[in-house]
Amino acid sequence: MIPGPVRTQAPFFPAVREDLRTHPSSRNRRADLLVCVFLCVATLVIYGRTGGFSYINFDDTLFLGDNPVVQQGLTWQGVRYAFTRSVEASNYYIPLVWLSHMAVVSLFGMSPGAAHMVNALLHAINAMLCFAAFFSLTGKRRESALIAALFAVHPMHVESVAWVTERKDLLAGLFFMLTLLAYSRYAKRPGFGPYVLVFSCFLLGLLSKPILVVIPCVMLLLDFWPLGRWKDPGSGLRLAIEKLPFLLPLAVSTILALHFQKSSGGLYSFEEYPFGGRVAAMATGYLWYLCKAAAPVNLSVNYPYPFDIPAWQTAGALCVLAAVTACAFVLRRRAPWLLVGWLWFAGVLFPVSGIFVIGTYAVADRYAYLSYPGLYLALVMTGSALAANSQIRRESLAALAAALLAALGISAWLQTGYWKNSATVWSRSVAVNKPSPTAFLNLGEGLLALGLLDQAETASLKALALDPLEMNALNNLGIIFARKGDLEMALTIFQAVVDNTKGFAVAENNLATTKKLIAEKEAAEHPSAAKGLPPGSGETGSSDPGR
Repeated sequence: MIPGPVRTQAPFFPAVREDLRTHPSSRNRRADLLVCVFLCVATLVIYGRTGGFSYINFDDTLFLGDNPVVQQGLTWQGVRYAFTRSVEASNYYIPLVWLSHMAVVSLFGMSPGAAHMVNALLHAINAMLCFAAFFSLTGKRRESALIAALFAVHPMHVESVAWVTERKDLLAGLFFMLTLLAYSRYAKRPGFGPYVLVFSCFLLGLLSKPILVVIPCVMLLLDFWPLGRWKDPGSGLRLAIEKLPFLLPLAVSTILALHFQKSSGGLYSFEEYPFGGRVAAMATGYLWYLCKAAAPVNLSVNYPYPFDIPAWQTAGALCVLAAVTACAFVLRRRAPWLLVGWLWFAGVLFPVSGIFVIGTYAVADRYAYLSYPGLYLALVMTGSALAANSQIRRESLAALAAALLAALGISAWLQTGYWKNSATVWSRSVAVNKPSPTAFLNLGEGLLALGLLDQAETASLKALALDPLEMNALNNLGIIFARKGDLEMALTIFQAVVDNTKGFAVAENNLATTKKLIAEKEAAEHPSAAKGLPPGSGETGSSDPGR
């Protein structure tokens, strides 16, 4: 007789379930899940209200409002445009960004709220990937969670999330974190498949933003610590050779970025901006980012380029940077994360540090999006090491970290409010920066869009006072007078704009429209004149000039 199955005593099953609930791997999964939930909730609390925000008049119209290809949604024509002709509009080869905008339009139409919420969702995903990447690299859950939380709530990242145009930062961040996560796994278990995955994530990142050319350097830093693959000069050379395949797409992306910016007039030559001035802007810019990391106040959509940096400021900044670098190098054995975090910050920031002058600004909040994680790494790991070697209670450190995150989160929430529309974002810029014609020009346009004609006139006049050759501000002034009903003044202004510019199609159209409106107004006031008859000889009787 074949024996039947052995019956287990009833108390066994509850005991097994209890063992599973208390198993370390189960507890770890719950801890990871709680971290991800916290990151999502924190991100949505800060950025959830952007669902009611508008596009702003600073490249949002370029990517969305005035782009008929994007407005059609995701089509084959749009795909071809993204990979072949989109650079004509953006001056960067970022096809994945264009495709993302088209996909959002296909799903939700031209709703700015939907575009904003996609940005918020991407930032939440990036924060979770940040946690996963650092946890995979360091094996330290609490420290990785705090690094990711700082990334999620720091006010310097508001611009990258609340500005629809900066979708490129978010997509670049997505593939940046995926590359680090894939590289961590490749370093632990090398193989052709994992290497291809790392390389693929890197390529996708370059198609989102050229700033990811710095990834091979970041990977070499991570080889030193925490991966521990860089043990001697020989292993260092081997690791450098391992990164050689990354150099070709890196070089192509760099050359294309510089070429497109130069051809569009956005990249300035060394004759226009001498090398000494660039070094001064770069050195003081690095200190600016360090200060904003510690005290993120008076943030703005733009900061005018510093043309008159005193020599003592440049010398002082260079000394501070050299001292920090030297200290990190000296402590590289006792605290390797200091050197890795500092060089991560400095290296990722270098292409946009001011050494290459693109546009009229040397610093920008969005440039901190991928460079600040290096600072977070250095700060958090140093705090963890100090706590391990002191009598500080873990509860006290947790309370301090919670207070820091709360303060940063509240500041980020307040900063997000300034991105509600063009008027609010440029009002903030005017309030915290030196007078700038660009800021007043865009503020005038934002106020004009809201129908606040008097305020728009004041802002436009201030832009012209700062730069009398700012024809866009003069054109806006003509629109303001036209809307106020003073067509004669508007005509004079539009005529002046057309006379002083070439190929300004908007002003030419405004001039023609104003002439037509004046003619229609005169025809309405003098019907007989419209028929070619002298005033007063109408068919229905004479007119009284004195009436």
